[in-house]
Amino acid sequence: AEQQGETSSSAFPFAVILFYKYIAIPDPDTFAEEQQSLCRRLGLKGRILIGPEGVNGTLSGPLPEIKKYETISESSNEGLLQGIQWKRSGSTNHPFADLQIKRVKEIVSTGGMAVNPAQDPSCGGVHLSPRSFHEALMNSTQEDTVLIDVRWEYAIGHFKTKNITAVDPDTKTYSEFKRWVDRDMDRFKNKKVLMYCTGGIRCETASAYLKKKGAKHVGQLQGGIHKYLDEFGAKGYFKGKNFVFDQRVALGDPKGTSTEVVGKCSMCAASYDNFDPGTVCTVCRDPVLVCDGCRKTDKYKEWYCRDHIYLRGVYYTYLEPFGAEELLKQAEKLREMFKEIHTGKQHKNRRRTFSRQIGKIEEALASRTSGKESELKSTAGQSRRPPCRTCGELECNGKCWGFW
Repeated sequence: AEQQGETSSSAFPFAVILFYKYIAIPDPDTFAEEQQSLCRRLGLKGRILIGPEGVNGTLSGPLPEIKKYETISESSNEGLLQGIQWKRSGSTNHPFADLQIKRVKEIVSTGGMAVNPAQDPSCGGVHLSPRSFHEALMNSTQEDTVLIDVRWEYAIGHFKTKNITAVDPDTKTYSEFKRWVDRDMDRFKNKKVLMYCTGGIRCETASAYLKKKGAKHVGQLQGGIHKYLDEFGAKGYFKGKNFVFDQRVALGDPKGTSTEVVGKCSMCAASYDNFDPGTVCTVCRDPVLVCDGCRKTDKYKEWYCRDHIYLRGVYYTYLEPFGAEELLKQAEKLREMFKEIHTGKQHKNRRRTFSRQIGKIEEALASRTSGKESELKSTAGQSRRPPCRTCGELECNGKCWGFW
């Protein structure tokens, strides 16, 4: 099997592998049990998703144990995973808190694309090696090519040349990608399409869906940003950091020769690219870029993503610092906004978000009139932050991994 990052991973006490394969798995439940037993025996941690269409995982452990895992996985089950591409990197410790192996319907949620590379391996785009992808970018312009970033982590790193810059679909989850394509499909039909993601898996179905909708020339970066950085590092066209789905959060040039910062603080627009468990959107809990200076000076310690920036000043997780008059103003403004929300299933979550916040304010107002105001005042002005969006613990700091 092909392996990446051997040199960089061997310099660390722990290795991290990223891998996937679209292939029909006859008995996913039994396969999941075997993977669980193997990982526990080797002392590995991480996440593996297993479904009828294949496997999608990332694991960490000492390099010798990781190598054993790769060898055993490829040789067992009649070579089911033979030829899989292992993408390695290094870590100073286990970047996962535990081991979770889950049985799923889709190894990547597609939002109803109805494409299956396991059943039809040719349904997707042309797989381009990092070198071929690099050369394609050299010869592409905004006029003849659409370069798509099939992720939500565009803010801290993306591909850019002097002639073309990657398009940000502005999606929070990959399942939203289908709606973006459906809405903007006309821009793709008469152009060459190039796309990339973290390790390659999302491009498998994204490219297949674009072809299904009528795109004629679709190419995808094989091995994703991870493999591209292994080969080109700071000399390539990827600028910034590559977001990873563990406690390391993001990785730059494996050789450490690039210090370019692409991201911007959401508060002051200063150059900044470190996602932190303490700075998530007050409304949806997605990570938000907030620089150290703004974290220190902001009065309420509440942050807002691009989708929810319009709620700054009226929507707060912690209501203790506010008096009754201010809470009444917040509730009134939220009710006005609520009236403007369209009806229909697609707006259900937004209406629910507003209703819950209005109800929360009403409860806070009731507490103030029921003699609990002194208790509320005792916590007013304290620096508070939202709990981990997965485990719900205030002091988690993302250690449950599920924060990301």
